[in-house]
Amino acid sequence: MKYIKMIFLFLIFIIMGFIWVTIAKDNKLTNYRTITGFDIKEYSIIDYDPDKGQVNIAIKPTSNATECGLLEGEDSVNFQKVENETCYLQNDLSPYRLFFKDKNNNISSEFVIDNYIVEVNTEDLYYIPLNSSLDLTNTIVKVNNPLIEIKSDDPDLLIEDNVIKSNIEGTFNISIYGNNKLLKNTKVIITDVITEKPEMFNLQKPYLTCGEYNGETAKLLDEILNYRMEKVEYGTRASVVEAARFLTLEFPRRIAYYWENGRLYKTGRHYVDGEGRYYHKGLYLDESKYSDIVARMQGPKMWGCKMINWQDDPPDFIRNNYYPNGLDCSGFVSWALLNGGFDVGDKGAGPVGGSNDLTDLGDFRYMSSSLINSGLIKVGDLFSTNGHIAILIGIDDEHFYVAESLNHYGGVVMRKYHKTRIVNFFQHVVMMDEVYKKDGKLTNLWF
Repeated sequence: MKYIKMIFLFLIFIIMGFIWVTIAKDNKLTNYRTITGFDIKEYSIIDYDPDKGQVNIAIKPTSNATECGLLEGEDSVNFQKVENETCYLQNDLSPYRLFFKDKNNNISSEFVIDNYIVEVNTEDLYYIPLNSSLDLTNTIVKVNNPLIEIKSDDPDLLIEDNVIKSNIEGTFNISIYGNNKLLKNTKVIITDVITEKPEMFNLQKPYLTCGEYNGETAKLLDEILNYRMEKVEYGTRASVVEAARFLTLEFPRRIAYYWENGRLYKTGRHYVDGEGRYYHKGLYLDESKYSDIVARMQGPKMWGCKMINWQDDPPDFIRNNYYPNGLDCSGFVSWALLNGGFDVGDKGAGPVGGSNDLTDLGDFRYMSSSLINSGLIKVGDLFSTNGHIAILIGIDDEHFYVAESLNHYGGVVMRKYHKTRIVNFFQHVVMMDEVYKKDGKLTNLWF
């Protein structure tokens, strides 16, 4: 009996092993007979998860296919049932290598879906500077090398290797084709009222002069500014940063420094609007903006137009002389905040005891090496020293890029400060998380 039981157990182990091997080999291509007669009717991308890099695809095979699957490894396919004549598969950003199986366990030869378009992220409208370039192929998520063609309805617009060269001003309709199929229509507006953002502020940038822009170009600049902020999500930290970047880097003129004659925010100073400050939406470039001015002393005068100065600060400013209207430091920061979606009031720089200043907006901290190296400082935070306020618009490993307006800097500029020396220029940081709440599509740099 003992030997019979041992033989019986041995046979059970052999049978179980055979079953296990059969199951383990069930997905092997060598277990099936390959035949022809299968085909793909059509396929389409269902969705794409950029975080995981996964593509979901729907494939309609010929009616004889009852199962489908992707090649895994060298000789294995994980088959699944075809549902409603459709095969649903998930893959990374690579070619689909798939097989079909019929009800008799016959399988197809390998089908490869390659060179396909996954997703088109092209926007409906682009504003680009004259004599720059725009590569719309960067907005297309693709696998390998599908045929992509960028075409314009205007033969005078130069397009080389699918890159738009903005050689002429105007509005152009652009069509994007992938594998001979229309993917997207978009519009490109090419203009000289903006420039490409340089890596460093152009110290040779000319000052804005009085009445340099007419109503049409002033309106266009306001539209571009609004578009830039919407693109990064208006009403977030990113939109405030974008407003400051626009005025310092993308606007082709420098806004002069002008000592304020007063503010709209009632602080006990003169109640004045648009003189050394401009607490309104858009750029102060056209007389049409005068209708919004609610209190005046020497104005209304748009940016670049001369007014009598009340401040005595020789040699830059002498009382009762005329100087171009522009922005002081808190006027610039207040303007960026308002245009980015945050109506904080037309406030001064601070910190001043008993006054409601810009330094009171967020978490006010002393500038220190530990704070600088903590990673807590973010673009959009404010940098302050007594009587001066600025906004951080860029960070890299070694530098802070600060947008500010000072008379001895020649108005609204962007300056690059090494992190080891920033404490020589600014004493405090105003951490603005509680003001902004959301970061939006924030970038540490624009280049």
